[in-house]
Amino acid sequence: MAVGGSPLGRQQRRRRSLGEAFDPRANSLNLLRLVFAFVVLLDHCVYLGGFGKIDIGRTTTPGTLAVYGFFAISGFLIAGSAATSAPGRYLRKRFLRIFPAFWVVLIVTAVVIAPVSYLLAVRPPGCGLDCYLAGPDGPVGYVLRNLGLWIVQPDISGTPSGVFLPGIWNGSLWTLAFEFGAYLVLLGLAVAGLLRRPPVVLVGTAVLLGVLVVFTVVPSLHDSVTTFTYPIFTPALVLLPLFLTGSCLWLYRHRVPDSGWLAGVLFAAALVVLVLPVGAQIPGYSFTTGPLAAPLLVYPVLWLGFHLPFVHIGRRHDLSYGVYLYAFPVQQGLVMAGAAAWGLLGYTAATIVIVLACATASWFLVERPAMRWGRTRRRVSPPATSVAA
Repeated sequence: MAVGGSPLGRQQRRRRSLGEAFDPRANSLNLLRLVFAFVVLLDHCVYLGGFGKIDIGRTTTPGTLAVYGFFAISGFLIAGSAATSAPGRYLRKRFLRIFPAFWVVLIVTAVVIAPVSYLLAVRPPGCGLDCYLAGPDGPVGYVLRNLGLWIVQPDISGTPSGVFLPGIWNGSLWTLAFEFGAYLVLLGLAVAGLLRRPPVVLVGTAVLLGVLVVFTVVPSLHDSVTTFTYPIFTPALVLLPLFLTGSCLWLYRHRVPDSGWLAGVLFAAALVVLVLPVGAQIPGYSFTTGPLAAPLLVYPVLWLGFHLPFVHIGRRHDLSYGVYLYAFPVQQGLVMAGAAAWGLLGYTAATIVIVLACATASWFLVERPAMRWGRTRRRVSPPATSVAA
């Protein structure tokens, strides 16, 4: 009998770790990120197009869960980068992955999407492009005030208007400040040498999760502490423990088992948590059971990414970031131009076609060149020669 069918072979399979299952060069994490980006797009199509709203148990939405998936994957992968890269190189790579494409989408929104939508929409009589350019909080201010990832000016000259979510051109960009903030947290842990002490990171993550539980189950806290009252603290307390859960799985990757059963149990536990009668009832803006369930989904998401056979999708060309960046302004522009009258199917199809074109251009013209420029080439030293030679 082959070793694989013997008790010894079965024991070896049971002892396979998550780190052994993870192949940095052949995994489906890029596929999952693309799927998450399209889940956000589709969720926003329903809402921004005026076709209703999709809530999961009145605690979260599909788009919010997809954002949690982004943070789960990033927490795992970026922990590896922080632990193995020099601080300067790590920071340069993270900066170039986030900022150039972000800056370009600000410019494209202000120079192309918003003015074209403005000209196609119903606007005050005798008011042309000059009104858009000369309006308060104009396109130049939109770009300059938002350069630092924190969205200070969400609108441009009073647009978008006549839409179901007026005054916000890109409601997806708010997550990027917290994503980059999590990168900086990992950089601080690496510089302090704490990434070489996994128990410290694990305890810190557990403490943050405990604080999140307290804010969720105590009515006086989840009613008063919301994104509206504490716009930095509330999202940070939701997203940072989630991100660090992924980081802990990277730090303990050789001790955590590679188990489909464990992934299934954690997924089922997340579903149970989602329906618990605790927390607020305002998905996305307060402490609901959605953020409590999110850390339980980190292992299942990573396990899927390590075992799905679609390793070639997104391996060379990763469009997920571009889809995430451009979907919201394209959707707002289409609504201003009257595309919501085409129905959900037509509106969604038009969104996907335009967004895929923008994401492809973003990858080839901005993201990939920036990433290539950020890579430092190793200097090859000439072979040493002996003094006698």
